[in-house]
Amino acid sequence: MKRSITQTVNLERLLQEHFGFASFRQGQREIIHSVLKGQDTLVVKSTGGGKSLCYQLPSYVLPGLTVVITPLISLMEDQLREARLQGRKDVMALHSGLSLAERQMVLKALHRYRLLYVSPEGLQNKPVLQRLKQCGVALFVVDEAHCISQWGHDFRTDYLKLAYVREALGQPPCLALTATATTEVVRDICRALRLQEPRAFIFSVDRPNIAIYVEKVRSEEEKLAKIETFLHERHDPGMIYFSSRQKAEEVYQTLLSKGIDDAAYYHGGMSSEERQMIQHQFLQGKLRLICATNAFGMGINKPNIRFVIHYHFPPNLESYVQEMGRSSRDGQRGLSYVLVQDGDEHIPYHFVDQEYLHQSQLERLTELLNFHLNKGLSVPLPQLCEQMCCLPQALETALFYLEQYGLCRYERMREQQVTVTRPVTAEHIRCVGGTLDAIRQNKLNKINHIFRWLNLDRSYCRRQFILDYFAHPQHHLQNKSGKPEACCDHCGLTPDMIWRDVERPRHISPGQSLTWEEKVRRLWPAEGAD
Repeated sequence: MKRSITQTVNLERLLQEHFGFASFRQGQREIIHSVLKGQDTLVVKSTGGGKSLCYQLPSYVLPGLTVVITPLISLMEDQLREARLQGRKDVMALHSGLSLAERQMVLKALHRYRLLYVSPEGLQNKPVLQRLKQCGVALFVVDEAHCISQWGHDFRTDYLKLAYVREALGQPPCLALTATATTEVVRDICRALRLQEPRAFIFSVDRPNIAIYVEKVRSEEEKLAKIETFLHERHDPGMIYFSSRQKAEEVYQTLLSKGIDDAAYYHGGMSSEERQMIQHQFLQGKLRLICATNAFGMGINKPNIRFVIHYHFPPNLESYVQEMGRSSRDGQRGLSYVLVQDGDEHIPYHFVDQEYLHQSQLERLTELLNFHLNKGLSVPLPQLCEQMCCLPQALETALFYLEQYGLCRYERMREQQVTVTRPVTAEHIRCVGGTLDAIRQNKLNKINHIFRWLNLDRSYCRRQFILDYFAHPQHHLQNKSGKPEACCDHCGLTPDMIWRDVERPRHISPGQSLTWEEKVRRLWPAEGAD
């Protein structure tokens, strides 16, 4: 049964009192009103559009805990930091970066909080779920909800279990939020979360303040030279995205050798402490540049990032729009700069090929699982991976779909043990193989779309292609502004325009020294300065 809040709440007063804003941004008031009425609500609103406020404000008045499911520890920590700066003491994050004793302390004191951030995997922990039941959940929020469709069908299958978790918690109203979602992804989110007659607020993904420039290069050396020239021309904050951890580190070292020393690299292979330190330094303006994989950036609130460079293009337009949208959340001019070299397209195709088991591998998996069933033994996932010669991600995805048939149990959180409960038949493998083939083909189609975007005929605006891709037949709340002056490289955008209105640093010769004022300015640039 849906909960509701009386409409005596003065939303403008709460906004002013707790957030210091005099008025709501477009759509925020209507979204919050839907949440407080207890309706399932779906929001597609661009990066920097103020989605977080749509659950943060209701958390002050809802009679119970607001639980926010979010994909990354860095995102949780950033949201927690923001809440602390606002003076909130009733907000907490529960994640694997905490020690066992710290997690137990959070659970013991859970009744004192009004807002809790947790990962989808964390919700599979029985003590966590039990404690949430005891405290009562008033609102079930899925932030970055596109991850259900983007990651839920492969390496983070716990996203597909959120509907069961919500049911176990008494079916609280659900708010699903994302910056990017096609009509297909919106349907996937609604289906996976079992939203009941959701009220949908779908806004344009367009970021007219961000110019789009795609440049073809002949070699990796030329790509590096373009980036070096660009970074010497500009000294405002920015990011470079890579598909490879190794390449992110290599390019960072190259830039360091060229005198660009206010940079760092960031990827999922680093320790939690290293990642948190780099994120903090970047947010505080002590680092100008981050060379990162997609492990960095989601939900990070740094309004004055002025450019996002793609050294490798991402595997789909959804990821591209998410990543380029991290530029200029404050509404000032920003830039998406994509460098493309022949052969780059092999990278995403290779990843997709590695992410899912093929038919011969599924047949081998059947033999191994049935062998362990006959022996009455569980088998560690690493052992299965070694015997299968496959990535853990690919094996975990196959095991998830075998679990749906009641054929096995996989303990993900601790021992990583696989227990076979019933014989696996050829029919089971045929069904699972069909599912994996469909997921693989969907990912290949998305790669084809972004490859087509990169190679558009010059008569077709790159921005318009993106808007057409994300077009929704219903609930359209498009921005009415016309095409921006600095649109894309197909609409007259030139390299000179990329650097226009940007303060250029005084070039320093090797033997020349900076004054102390210049050193301070370069290390800690003024907030929002270009």
